[in-house]
Amino acid sequence: MIPEMKWITKGRESADSIVINPHKWMFTPLDLSIYFTKKPEILKQVFSLVSEELNNLNEKFLDKINASGKIFLSHTKLNGKFVIRLTIGSIRHERRHIEEAWKIIKANRTQI
Repeated sequence: MIPEMKWITKGRESADSIVINPHKWMFTPLDLSIYFTKKPEILKQVFSLVSEELNNLNEKFLDKINASGKIFLSHTKLNGKFVIRLTIGSIRHERRHIEEAWKIIKANRTQI
């Protein structure tokens, strides 16, 4: 990478994954995406799950987070998939609330 463009990747060491879409830069009519991940074994594990297993995992995750009483997540079903939602819409929400919620979510993601 040329030195004057290094700022683009600042903070990359904190990312679990990075997706790049070179087709947008190259003006090609075909989609091309590049996906880098620190933990490819987790990616393989996730794509080997069937839908019902994922629904059950999401529901257990939601229950665990909500049982803590620290934050409250809601859910819905979209096309039969159990989807977790974090609603950020109150005028009283501040950046610190969102950051704390994200910390709680990340801390619990491997606990189920």
